[in-house]
Amino acid sequence: MKSPQHVLVIDADIARAAGPDPQVRPWSDVAKATHDILNAVWTCRGYRVVFDLTLKREWKRHQGATRRRWFADMLSAGRVKIAKNDTTHWLKDLIRQLPRHERPTATKDRHLVALAHDPGDQRIISNDSTARDKFCRLQDHRVRKIHWVKASTESVRWILDGALNKPEWTLGHDVPSR
Repeated sequence: MKSPQHVLVIDADIARAAGPDPQVRPWSDVAKATHDILNAVWTCRGYRVVFDLTLKREWKRHQGATRRRWFADMLSAGRVKIAKNDTTHWLKDLIRQLPRHERPTATKDRHLVALAHDPGDQRIISNDSTARDKFCRLQDHRVRKIHWVKASTESVRWILDGALNKPEWTLGHDVPSR
């Protein structure tokens, strides 16, 4: 296991999909992968996570007791960065490149892209393939180099291996969502 030094953006859909404790009921593959991603982020001590107030509110709305404990542990370990909410202004003009009917989806999740761009680590963990596909269409180098990773066994391994650059997982690569 490598010692990563990345700041990650973890969408609230990961907290929601991770589900309850595995002893409570059987898990789906997605629930297991999201749970394993959060555990991998905690276990690999070099990772930090970044939230703005919007993402923090989303997490509070969707997290269960296990995710609440994970967040509290990350916070007490000094591994949570709270960013200002004003980081999305540069994305507003870019989102206008999209057809009008696609803009609401991108607008809803633009804070994820802004947060990933701001610390420079450019790594988002989110299961929202629809939003990912909208950002893939933006023709801007700041967006296209961001990794947008969907929860899977392969992405858990990526986290454990240090979240190294994988061009095929960036928003600038024309492949199906991961």
